[in-house]
Amino acid sequence: MRLIKLINIATLLTVVFSSSSLYAAAISGDVRGVTFFYLDGGSQDFPWVLDNQDSADAALKINNLLGEYKRAGVNWVRLLVAGNHRAEWRQPPTNATVAKLNAFLSKLNQQGLLVEIVLIPPVDDNTGMFDSSNAFASSKTWLDGWISRINYANVGMIMLGGDLQPCRLSGCEGDPAAEALPKNHGAYIRAIWAWKQAVYPNIYASYEAIGLQIQSNNSPALIGMLAKWADKNTPGLPTLGASFYIDLPNGSSWTAYAYAIDLILQKYQESTARPLWIDEYGSSYVSTNPANTRTENDQKSAFEGFLGSSVCWHQNRYPKFAWIAGNDWPYDGFSVFRLVRGFTSGGKPDFTSAWNTVSQYYNLATCP
Repeated sequence: MRLIKLINIATLLTVVFSSSSLYAAAISGDVRGVTFFYLDGGSQDFPWVLDNQDSADAALKINNLLGEYKRAGVNWVRLLVAGNHRAEWRQPPTNATVAKLNAFLSKLNQQGLLVEIVLIPPVDDNTGMFDSSNAFASSKTWLDGWISRINYANVGMIMLGGDLQPCRLSGCEGDPAAEALPKNHGAYIRAIWAWKQAVYPNIYASYEAIGLQIQSNNSPALIGMLAKWADKNTPGLPTLGASFYIDLPNGSSWTAYAYAIDLILQKYQESTARPLWIDEYGSSYVSTNPANTRTENDQKSAFEGFLGSSVCWHQNRYPKFAWIAGNDWPYDGFSVFRLVRGFTSGGKPDFTSAWNTVSQYYNLATCP
C-alpha cells in the first residue's frame, strides 16, 4: 500500500485545533466504532444530548451506554454535527455551543474512547446542495468555526461532510452525464479539501461519501467510481470514508449479506490502493408496517454478514462504525436502525440481538 494502513498497525496521528497548536493522540489501528446520535428516541438527538448531558436522567443513560460500548469492544465513537440538525447550527457555532461539544468529548475521553466528528455544513433543505458562491465560502467559515475550537484530546478523525455524492451510477462530478447533485457535491469536496490542506495541513481528516445506492440493487460499481474519483480529485487523502448499507429481501441469510459485501470490498480493492474507512454500516427492521415483514432477525443477519465478510472473509480489520448505537426513530414512519430498543427504569440500555454480533466481532482476537 502506498499509504499507511490504519487497519494493520497502531500509529500516531497528529491533529491540530489551531494553526499553531498541535496535539498528538495515540490511535489504535483497529477502529471498532459505533455512531452515537440518538439517546432514547427521536426527540433526544445529539443537539438535545449536548443541552441535557448533565441532567440526572440523561447522564445515567449516557454513562451506562458508554460502559456497554466498552464491554462490547468498541474503541471509537462517531458524532454528527450538522448545520441542518438545528436552526442555530446553520450559523458558525458560538463559544457556548462548542463548549457543550467539548464537555461531551471529555466524557468519552474519561471512558478511553476515541472520536470521529462528522462536520456537515448547512445544505439546501430541498436540493441537498451546498452554497457554492465564492468557492463555498460559507461552508469554509462554518467548518472553521468548529475545527478551530474543538478540544482534540481524544479526537482522531474529522469528516468534512457526510452523505456526500460526488458520484452516482449515472456519472461522477466532471463527467458529462453527471447530475446536478454530484456536480455540486464534487465541487464542494474539491474546494473544501484544498482549503483544509492549506489551512489545516496537519489535521487528520477525510470526507464521507455514499458507497452504495439502494436503488442500484447493491451494485459494486459505485464504490469503484468513488475510489477513482477520490484518487483523481483529493490528493493527499489518507483514507476514503464510505457508507455501506446492503438492501436484501426479508429473510435473507447472513451469507447472502456476506457475499454482497464481499463483491463491494473486492471492487474497492481493485480500484484503488487507498485505505477504506467504512463510516457507516447497519440495517433496519420494521415492526409497524403490515406491508413489510422485516424483523429484528433480518437486522441480525445483516450485521452477521457485514462483519463476517469484512473482518474474517477478507482477513482485514477495516475501520468501521455501526449505525446506530442508540434508540432512534422510524425515519419513514416504520423502519428503525437502532441497536438499542430503549432503557430500563434504572437507565440500562436494552440492546437488539444484533448487538451480540457487534460484540462478538469487536472482541474477536482471531477468526475461526
